[in-house]
Amino acid sequence: MHKIKIIQPGRLGDIFICLPISYHYHALGYEVKWPIFKQYAFVQAYVDYVNFDVLKESVDTQEDISRAIEKCYRQIPGCENLDICFGFIINHNDKKWAKIDLSFDAFKYSLAGLDISEKFKLKINRNYKKESELVDMLVKEPFYFVHDVGSNYNYDFKLDFTVIKYRHIDGFTMIDWLGIVEKAEKCFFVDSSFLNLVNGLGLVKGKRFFKRKSGPKFTPILDDDWKEFE
Repeated sequence: MHKIKIIQPGRLGDIFICLPISYHYHALGYEVKWPIFKQYAFVQAYVDYVNFDVLKESVDTQEDISRAIEKCYRQIPGCENLDICFGFIINHNDKKWAKIDLSFDAFKYSLAGLDISEKFKLKINRNYKKESELVDMLVKEPFYFVHDVGSNYNYDFKLDFTVIKYRHIDGFTMIDWLGIVEKAEKCFFVDSSFLNLVNGLGLVKGKRFFKRKSGPKFTPILDDDWKEFE
């Protein structure tokens, strides 16, 4: 069996965006390997078409990240490298991207030889038991769901309605919040990993809003039904 290694160890939103790339190669008969930063190891429990290799190194500083990314290229010998990584350190892909007019996610898909429409075929094995537990714990009345804190961008939506905000709860992951998302009357997201998860899965169409943080080149391509929050 041919082996292919995805070079994109993070961040979480990029992993959600790029998982359909790995599924495409899995469906072609490849064994897909993927080194990822340890803080994203939880994704393994929801994906059965990738063999993740969790990097043990700390990635607290830019130097740590650079060393970890360099290790990705050397890790797991005997694989064809699919290098779709950029945005962490200035590398050859960053230099290519600077010269073309494509959003960052469209560029990743072009590097993988795929059309960007493939990103809307995200496959996740949801833990419906965990989702139900979270719904029972948090939902008491009609509500809006809000994810207002991204990795480098926060926004106060100031909504005049009962709100449930995403937050860390021990024993649950971001993916386990999808049941909450689907129960909401409306959903509001900053440009973030959660937005990319919901966008890739095609959930809550017709009732999802997003707050843009950057120009078109730095904003992921979204389904047409998303409404921009003003």
